[in-house]
Amino acid sequence: MPDYQAHDEEILKLRQLSRSLEQLPPQHQRLIAELVVLRLFDLFVNLISAVALKLACGRPYADGTVPNLLMKARSSADAERLCKAHNRRTPLKWLTWTSARNIKKAIGEVIDKNDPVVKAVDSGTTLIGEMRRVRNRIAHRSRDSRKQFREVVRLHYGAYLNNVTPGVLLLTKRKKPPLLQSYIDQERLLAKAIVRAP
Repeated sequence: MPDYQAHDEEILKLRQLSRSLEQLPPQHQRLIAELVVLRLFDLFVNLISAVALKLACGRPYADGTVPNLLMKARSSADAERLCKAHNRRTPLKWLTWTSARNIKKAIGEVIDKNDPVVKAVDSGTTLIGEMRRVRNRIAHRSRDSRKQFREVVRLHYGAYLNNVTPGVLLLTKRKKPPLLQSYIDQERLLAKAIVRAP
């Protein structure tokens, strides 16, 4: 799958960049770690949306497995239309790919719930949610993003600490490997599961 290959190449670049951060001053390390997470989450969203719409057209997984469809689309545009409206009393205004719940909602009337892509998304629910919360705190300085980020800090530190920014969290020495590296590696494995790459 070309989408997956392009995605994997970009992930390897992020991995290499994340491993070279120690050469920089701490404030630059934190800033670049935050930029890496923004890019990482963007890559994930682009991959899952592209792959889901192609699967909805009946395109096989990387290993040749045929998706289990409830309704087959004729094109990516048709797949998007079906995801929004097929079997829905009220059509979705847009498709959202930023949480496991929303991904399953987007494809739920087109791709069977027992299909491998749904199972892969289910297995990545925690990772997707955590990356989204960190990403949103970096991208938005809202009260809600702060509240959601506090949950991630509490998960990793045992309590909320005011001085823990996303950059600090991503590079904390409390985690081996650092959380940034863990996110990159886990997202790469999730992407591989989504496309059933060998």
